[in-house]
Amino acid sequence: MMKQKQKYLLPLITPLLIGAAVQAGVITNYYDGFEGTGNGANLNTRPAPEGTLTANWFSRAAIKTTGSAVTITDGAGDNPSNASLGFTAEAGKIYALSADLNNISTASFDSVWLGFRDDRSGTAAFTTNNATAARVFRRADGDYTIRTEDGTGSLVETSGSGTMKLVLDTTESAWTITTYWNDELAGATYTYTENPDITHVGFGFSGGGVEEPTQFDNTVNNFSLTVIPEPSTLGLLTASSAGLLLLRRLLI
Repeated sequence: MMKQKQKYLLPLITPLLIGAAVQAGVITNYYDGFEGTGNGANLNTRPAPEGTLTANWFSRAAIKTTGSAVTITDGAGDNPSNASLGFTAEAGKIYALSADLNNISTASFDSVWLGFRDDRSGTAAFTTNNATAARVFRRADGDYTIRTEDGTGSLVETSGSGTMKLVLDTTESAWTITTYWNDELAGATYTYTENPDITHVGFGFSGGGVEEPTQFDNTVNNFSLTVIPEPSTLGLLTASSAGLLLLRRLLI
């Protein structure tokens, strides 16, 4: 009886498994939790340890590893300090760039950045106007603000510690980017009038945007870039899961 069931249900199994496999295909391009690094070692030239893409970090010497994260140290000079990995955005995909950012500075406008970039410069400022980036920075009143791509300080937090995620959607002719802070929407989705030229992803530390921080020791951890190759397949998971559950019941 079991073999007969398997024989007749085999045509159902294949498409269900294919659907589940497609949905499971959210791809990690990069992940770095910075574990196993020496305290005070330079991040520059360290390989990104996980993901489908292979690259070494390009960063300023002021960005050091702590053994479980990366931090900004004194000696940055008069410019921001950034770290980047090579990456080219492609049309027809949804990218999620995320990292745990911890801004402990008490100095106004000291910022920790996360973003897609059009160059790998270790000193050029990230901007919220043309580099598809966002930042968490300390305000003069002591609170923190998330500055998003649309240029607004739309989410105020009593703490500058949390997970930032930037979702870049290239599935339409005009690309969009949306920023989240601790899974909460931080500002409106921004639609580009001209799709950006993206060649890198990364993070950075700065003062108001064009200079070094006033204080140091802010950190970044759990840097991640994932991509959904075919967003139109998202609905397959629900159907596949229901089908597999039914199949299991029939085979018991």
